[in-house]
Amino acid sequence: MEPQRASAEGHDSFLLVIAPEATRGKSEYWKPGFYKIAGQTGLPIGLGFIDGTTRTLGMGPSFTPSGDVVADMDLVREFYADKRGVNPDLWAEPRLREESKGTS
Repeated sequence: MEPQRASAEGHDSFLLVIAPEATRGKSEYWKPGFYKIAGQTGLPIGLGFIDGTTRTLGMGPSFTPSGDVVADMDLVREFYADKRGVNPDLWAEPRLREESKGTS
């Protein structure tokens, strides 16, 4: 029997949640999967947070990647500038390795 696959196509709502920041160790860069998936599918990126310092959680703006990875990540950095995760000592500035390469 073939496993069922989730699909955004043909559904009124679809959410895929990915935590891009490292949770088990400090990292210089965020993993780019969320950006690549959104770019390849045309789905928007919705920003959310769990702030360990203030013990709050919430949702922020959504945006569709423009293809300009630096400009898109500037939006992400602006949103997360005042937020820290559950392990604030592992916080990493929202930055993708692709930004230094000039590709998305």
